[in-house]
Amino acid sequence: MKTTLAMKAILIVLIVASFLLLAGCGSSGGEKAAQTNYKQGIKELQLNFLENAPPKEIYPESSFKVILEVDNQAAYDVTDSNIKIVGLDEKYFTLSETRTTIDLLSGRSLQFPEGERTYLPFDGFSGQLFENAEQYKANFFLVADYNSQMDFSDSLCLAPNFYEVYDASCEKESKKTYSGQGAPLVLSQLEIITFPSDQGAELELRATLSNRGKGRIQSIYLGRVQLGGKELECSINGKEGQKKIELGKEQQEVLVICRTDINGNSAYTTTLAMNFLFSYELIQQKSLTLINPGVKS
Repeated sequence: MKTTLAMKAILIVLIVASFLLLAGCGSSGGEKAAQTNYKQGIKELQLNFLENAPPKEIYPESSFKVILEVDNQAAYDVTDSNIKIVGLDEKYFTLSETRTTIDLLSGRSLQFPEGERTYLPFDGFSGQLFENAEQYKANFFLVADYNSQMDFSDSLCLAPNFYEVYDASCEKESKKTYSGQGAPLVLSQLEIITFPSDQGAELELRATLSNRGKGRIQSIYLGRVQLGGKELECSINGKEGQKKIELGKEQQEVLVICRTDINGNSAYTTTLAMNFLFSYELIQQKSLTLINPGVKS
């Protein structure tokens, strides 16, 4: 009887220990996910075909499937996506449709650690090859146009008394560089300039925005800019009042300039927060291969 009771007690202890271990593992994973900073590096929308959809080789006058994976690896939502397949010669290949839209793909976050993805199926049909032709390789393009955004925030050390060579309050910097904020659009450099004014000192911030993705930025819209909770007046490329700019293929970098007055005698730390909306175009070249099984190489 005592042995049975002892065995039951051991069993209960083991069960409780197992539950505690599982709870601890779950908590650790949750804490790790909560601590992940998704808004860093260069991340963007990715377009990939599923394996064997389309097949590597397609026979004449046959049907086939094309399944396109659209994967949002950026740290921001992608909206109003227009996906197009362009450049196919319909004499050799036709698709059930060549364009479609996606309203929303969520970006990487605590809710979507891997980012949101979707799959777009297309039905294809192949035509005939020329007589005695061995194969035909058809090059075409996947084109994705979409809207997204990029957020930037950092702590800055501001020094109203610019005559002071040293201030122990914080380490003053005149230029800072960044590797990315989780999007193809990157705030790559920030210059912090102070100079005398009637109010004490004037601050000028010069932020360089660059395209580091595989596609092309079509336009940038300057959203809210706050320094320590105070709204700043900013402009793109030094043109007063300009909040939006259309970009060409050769112009994939812009300068955002913000100015404000700062007061005080000692250096202090405050937070700069900026928001940008942008439209983007991603183009990838793909191919389909039509072969004639009756013709040997």
